[in-house]
Amino acid sequence: MFLTVASSAFRQCAIECPPPDLNIQPVTPNQAHLYWPTWAGGYLLQATPSLTNTTWTGITNEPISSDSLFNVTNTMNPTNQFYRLLKP
Repeated sequence: MFLTVASSAFRQCAIECPPPDLNIQPVTPNQAHLYWPTWAGGYLLQATPSLTNTTWTGITNEPISSDSLFNVTNTMNPTNQFYRLLKP
């Protein structure tokens, strides 16, 4: 069920809501646009350079809300970068 209040969409679930999809698009050769739905408030965006040694660090760029999406543009390192959303 979706409720719309002051241009924000909220999702109510009788059971725990599924985690949101994290979407990634290249912006420039060294920048990525990451976005997820605004109904998934309270998630933290994190990154790690390797999935074998999973030390996740928080992305400090503040998400900007636009068109029912949280948006972050992040500078990418020359190495691999993996992202996730974490619900504390």
